[in-house]
Amino acid sequence: MSQTKLWLLKYKSGRIHGPLSAKEIIQLIKDKVIHGEETIAVYPGGRWKPISVEPVFYEQLLQELSDTDDESKKDLHHTTDSTSSKESYLSSDSISSATVVADISELKDIRKKRRKKKRRSTVRSRAKQQEGSFKEKTVVYYETMEEESHSEDELPLDDEIEKKEGLFSSFKKKKKWMLSFLFIIILLVFLLPQDEKKRQIDQEYIELKKPKETGVAISKEQLDFFIKKGTVQYLRSTTSSYIKAQSLLVQAVEGDIKNTYAMAMLCLVYLELWPFTKKDLKSMKVISHLIHKTSVLNKGGVRSGLCHSVGLIIKGKYEDAKTMVESSLDGLSGTAQDAESHNITPFFYYLKARVLYYLNDYTTMISYLSSVQKIFPKWVAPYVLIAEVFMKQNKVSEALSVYKEIINLNPTHKAAKIKVSLIEYKHFNKTEKAENNLKIALSYPDIISNQILSEAYFGLAEINIKKGNSAEAVKYAQLAYSYNPAHQASRNLVIQIGGVKKLKQTRVKSDQLVYEGDQLVLDNKCRAAIGYYEEAFKVDGEKNAMVAVKIAKCYWTLSFSDQAIKWLKKAVNANPVMMEAYVLMAEYYSEQYDFYNAEKILQIAFRKVPRSYELYRGKAHLALKKGNYNQAIRYAKRALKIYEADMESYVLLSE
Repeated sequence: MSQTKLWLLKYKSGRIHGPLSAKEIIQLIKDKVIHGEETIAVYPGGRWKPISVEPVFYEQLLQELSDTDDESKKDLHHTTDSTSSKESYLSSDSISSATVVADISELKDIRKKRRKKKRRSTVRSRAKQQEGSFKEKTVVYYETMEEESHSEDELPLDDEIEKKEGLFSSFKKKKKWMLSFLFIIILLVFLLPQDEKKRQIDQEYIELKKPKETGVAISKEQLDFFIKKGTVQYLRSTTSSYIKAQSLLVQAVEGDIKNTYAMAMLCLVYLELWPFTKKDLKSMKVISHLIHKTSVLNKGGVRSGLCHSVGLIIKGKYEDAKTMVESSLDGLSGTAQDAESHNITPFFYYLKARVLYYLNDYTTMISYLSSVQKIFPKWVAPYVLIAEVFMKQNKVSEALSVYKEIINLNPTHKAAKIKVSLIEYKHFNKTEKAENNLKIALSYPDIISNQILSEAYFGLAEINIKKGNSAEAVKYAQLAYSYNPAHQASRNLVIQIGGVKKLKQTRVKSDQLVYEGDQLVLDNKCRAAIGYYEEAFKVDGEKNAMVAVKIAKCYWTLSFSDQAIKWLKKAVNANPVMMEAYVLMAEYYSEQYDFYNAEKILQIAFRKVPRSYELYRGKAHLALKKGNYNQAIRYAKRALKIYEADMESYVLLSE
């Protein structure tokens, strides 16, 4: 069997995929997943170099970049047409080639060095020779964050910059580029991190953007454009499209700080991005801020109800979320509602379906999603939920059909492509096709859930076991285990092929451990969940306060009160301003009638955060436990004055 040359591919973000064949990389270029900013290395052990200098790929890159430039010029004519259809928005947002921009400061340094060389008459000829070789090398300068805010017309192009514009065409004509090319390789070797396996399993966390309070007002036309285009990106239902939607809707909210419709849509985007955030206090504060804003501006309204529903779903309070959604839908049934609020109706149907999915009511869930699909037939997210339900019900053919429909709607939907490949491998015995498609899908840069990534890599591990390639199999099994340490089959496979030593060498991420623990809690299996949570706490270096709180809640549920308080103290040590941990600790002490320690804990917390609705709620609970009802009512009302949507304070008032 002949050996085919394989490559590792590194995206601009630092994420690595492979090994891939030249044919697979060319297909990614054609699919516009690769834009020319990536680097490649021969697998295994090769050194990294820009993809544009490899003859196998640069001609294809030139062709695709020129094609997409033509397309992007055409798309510019559509962006100002506010009455264009959703399809035109989708086409205008297709991935375009990244602009190759010279770093101005670096070019200035080059010019200074050349002027110095010209002054040295004794080495003038050598300087000219080196200058000639420098012009011939293939250089790609990437845009910096600061440069992205400027247009190309604002860049001070001069003769030196213009000479760089022929960076691809000079490759075949000249042969003196080797010295400068080797210099680039040396820089790459020293600058790039050595531990590639570490970077290979890292997915970047997404940061939720909080709208600024002092935004610049925009026109109604601009506002409508941002909301409409943000909605279209939201409906495409990929992580990258959610990030774009977030940016557009944040601009809309900043341009009109009282527009609760834009805020409601932004809440929906936060819900989809939440699984890919750090899920820490900072992320939760961004969502809480928007919920509070809608509560003030749309008091008791449906848009504020939508944001409240999102907050409850994120916290895992599905029964409360169901009640909130149903209450909002009742409000929408009134004829006096404005048109914008009626436009939110399908999004409430979708939220109701998500809640029913978590509550395992699949039949009712699908009926709601059918209503959504009649209104938004090209919205991808409802199809994803339906496909997941079919897989849970072991309706493989139906699930495959739905996943293929998702790919028709969005050809670069990474998760759907992986699911289709896995179904074809496991249930239809299309091993070779599945292996090839899995590798291509994993090369797509979009961020997807760790669980799906684990399934994909384990599929590749199984395929390589069948082919007798144990070295590749253990590599893929390690990746599968690193993304989902709860996946026992991948764990066992690593031990079976590589032994316990290989397992210990495998880095794991805490996200999936927390997810598995959450699912067990929903099934009232707290004892099993504790094991996942404690392992996640270790993986995060004992600094994840939210995980420590989850462990404490489980121990309390199991009636291990001392252990529960112990873990809440660990949460406070990890994050000294996490009010939820203080309040829970005070509640647990008061439930044991240890009012002294309960009061003491709340006093310590008030010194750290004097104005916290959670702490006032904690004082209300303590007063209620003491039998001081008037004081309990007063503290609960204070909590609601700070944060009107605190459901637990309402419960205390009713008690």
